[in-house]
Amino acid sequence: MASLYDVYSLKTTDVQFPSGAKAIDELSNNKSIASIMFVSRKEYLIMLKKGAENKNDLLDNVRKLKSGDKITLTDYFSGKTNNYYLLQLLLNAIGTRQTKFESYNNVTGHLYCFHPNWIKRSHSEIISIPTMDIRLASGILTWNICTFNSLKYKNVMDFGKRNISEFSQYTISANYSLRRKLKEDENLDAFIQRKIFNEKTSKTFLDISDEKAFDESKMGIITKVISQFNEKYNGLAKLNFEPQELNPSSIEYSSSREKRLLSKRIIELLSKQKVVLIDLIGNVKSASQCEIINSVFKTTFGISVKQVQKLSKDAYNLRLIHNDEYYGKNIADPHDDDLSKYTVQHITTDNFNDKGSNAYLRAVAFNVAEELAIKEDLKNKTISIVDWKEYDFKDNLVFGLEHDVQSPNGNKIRQFYFMTIKPNGQFEIQQQENNLFSTNEYHKYLKIFTSCVEETVKGIVKYNENINVIHETGLHTVPNIFGLKEELAKGNNKLKNKDARDNYLSALLDVKTFTKDNELYYYVGEMGVGINSSLSGVPIRKIETYNNSLLFFDKLLKLMGVTFVRNGQLTVVPFPFKYLREYINSLREEKK
Repeated sequence: MASLYDVYSLKTTDVQFPSGAKAIDELSNNKSIASIMFVSRKEYLIMLKKGAENKNDLLDNVRKLKSGDKITLTDYFSGKTNNYYLLQLLLNAIGTRQTKFESYNNVTGHLYCFHPNWIKRSHSEIISIPTMDIRLASGILTWNICTFNSLKYKNVMDFGKRNISEFSQYTISANYSLRRKLKEDENLDAFIQRKIFNEKTSKTFLDISDEKAFDESKMGIITKVISQFNEKYNGLAKLNFEPQELNPSSIEYSSSREKRLLSKRIIELLSKQKVVLIDLIGNVKSASQCEIINSVFKTTFGISVKQVQKLSKDAYNLRLIHNDEYYGKNIADPHDDDLSKYTVQHITTDNFNDKGSNAYLRAVAFNVAEELAIKEDLKNKTISIVDWKEYDFKDNLVFGLEHDVQSPNGNKIRQFYFMTIKPNGQFEIQQQENNLFSTNEYHKYLKIFTSCVEETVKGIVKYNENINVIHETGLHTVPNIFGLKEELAKGNNKLKNKDARDNYLSALLDVKTFTKDNELYYYVGEMGVGINSSLSGVPIRKIETYNNSLLFFDKLLKLMGVTFVRNGQLTVVPFPFKYLREYINSLREEKK
């Protein structure tokens, strides 16, 4: 690589580069620069086309920067190099390619890629440009969504404590390339990296409907990026996902049997106590929605839902309300009502769309009924939504979660909640207090949840005095995207059968485990049978044993082979954690 490119480290003695990314983007106008990489607020790497004159041009441009006298330029190859940094520089250098199918852009020291069809417009005006920020870190490829929004919407953007002038402004050309906005671009629209209305942009992870849909998905973009990289640097460098011979073992589950048992349990619950519906929207559309709800409950569970005006302590209460965004400072939010004495389930207008299919409405009814069933189990302190005894646990299982609250002075108070389930399905939930009698136990759990980056601990499970800890890894599974692209390019759109699932999509389906370096990992995807053409990304979680405990988590995988937690999809952690979260939510309701 050193024979083709020069790489220089640009460092400042200030806390950060003056004007941040704006200064770096100014340098990018130098045509001898192949790519720029952000390392930290104090350092960037710059890759130049080979030649002494190019270095001299770079030095001249650096001196012209604000506080240029505080910036040092050193030959990166003269010291210890990071191969992943070099790969990122090469990756960023493909950011000069724009077609009607993809756009690669190296700005702010990052590589932003997007499909032109991602651009959000209002008539002919561009509102936002969602992109994928593609990075290599220690051999792991990541892709986070980063959106450039039009400055025409600056009145609904949050700039924090910074002035709008401190942000780099970009413009988009007719060939879909992003570049820094220059003085002569006065008549062109400006875009910056700020959110509108605090919106979170999401894009489809994978779509196998056809080749066009695949190309517009995240995995379609990744396929193109890697292919373009390998074509450009053939003989110099190569990127690929290394297949791991991990022999993942899938657990067995029966969604149809589970649904029959669940339906039976829900009918039992609903037959013992009436269900009432309260319309808190009160317009023609909501009146029609109430009729649909009643019809679905009648056909699905054989019960009638009575419409009333007030909450009832002797009934399951359904309340039809607006979405969260509707309620502002001057509109009372029903979420803030004191519901501690009632069993209540909210249905927002999000539950209704233009599909109108019986299957969709039936799913809504099941979801609402499942939530009511869990609330009833919490009240009776017994799991009845499944037959717990069939799991054949010989001893108590304890599930633990951390839930933090703020003290009146703004400090974080760490709270730990534990659900102890007996072999017969009866359970108790309690908070672990930090007091004179239990301080040792409290600090043991505090140590577990803070033994690493605390956000990675998703819960703990205790069985026979052994403790297993569930961690997020930040890693995701990737399907056989190159095989999928090849099949779709040949016109083969029938990729949901068993052979295709096994060959191309196994990494996104069902509950699977694998062992690597003597550690247990697992991931939970969609149920393989009857999958949609559009599929979501699947995070990988790791199980760690605490203080020389035995590993037993593989015996708990069956507790994720249920569909009542995630509205028809498998749950990503053992389902008792759902009970814990519902219990914690009920405590918040009581405190209102």
